[in-house]
Parts: sequence; structure tokens; C-alpha cells
Amino acid sequence: VCSAAMAIRTFTATETHRFAELSGDFNPLHCDPVAARRRLGGRQLVHGLFVTMWALDEVLDEASPCRFKRVKATFSKPIAVGAEVESRLVPANISSGHDVIEVFETQSPSVPRFKIEFESASESRVSPLTPMPSSPVDGLECVDQDYESAATCGGKLPLYLNSALFEAVFP
Repeated sequence: VCSAAMAIRTFTATETHRFAELSGDFNPLHCDPVAARRRLGGRQLVHGLFVTMWALDEVLDEASPCRFKRVKATFSKPIAVGAEVESRLVPANISSGHDVIEVFETQSPSVPRFKIEFESASESRVSPLTPMPSSPVDGLECVDQDYESAATCGGKLPLYLNSALFEAVFP
């Protein structure tokens, strides 16, 4: 069961770098403030997945954690490192049946930057968790793309999890 929550946070450069270590995404847009100044928006940006995981973590009820059946995140505007953000839970409506979290910069609270739709798995349908590998897959390459190209990308990546680093990023 998930509970309604609202949270405010400022993502720091140190946290963003720690998330890069956890995710393996060392894109200069996220990790290098000098290189980021030459790109989209001229600022170092927080990883979209980092914001998504934080927002989902904030709405979970620690007393009765839930598992997700489906999560869909839409990033309409990037979030800069150092910007204060707020997450708001919009309860499920009848037409979609999905809960939604909207993430705003507190300086412009009328326009959501991220929209995260999620559906919780019913307890009767929850299967046991499969342990994740603890090291990355060899042979993956980074690709440098402009924003327009990256905005239309999609695909799947094999996951791995460094448990100690995960605990440091998501205490």
C-alpha cells in the first residue's frame, strides 16, 4: 500500500556524482559542471532516474512498502543540480487508475518538470525478487548525443546493483 506524501529536496553535485557511480551514467551533463555549461540549459543536471527513484521512495509508506507493477516517467524539463524541488502525489483517477507524482522546482511551482505514473502490484500477484548482479556488464559503450537525439531514444540496459552504494544514495 502506498501513502500520500509531499517532499522537498535539493540535489547536490556530490549526490549526483554518487548516483552516477551507482547507475554507471557518467554523462558530463550530470557529472561535469564545466562541460554541462556548454550543453542543454547551461547547467549541470540531475539524472532523471535519480529524481524518479527519490520521488517514488518518498511516497512509499515505510510501515507497509509496496512493489510496482508499472512505472512511467516523463521528463518535460530538466532539473538543475542545486535547484530545490518538490514532489506531489496526485491520487489515482478513475480514467487512468494510476497514481501520479509530479515534481516541480519550488521557484516555478505551477509547471511540473517530471511526471511519474505508477501502479502498485497487488500483494497476491507479487513474485519473489530476483537478486541483481553486483557488477556491470562488459562491452557497453557511452554515446555522445545532443538533446534532440537523446529525447527520442529508447531501449533497455542490463542492470546491476552495488548494495553498499545504493544504501549511501538512498539511506
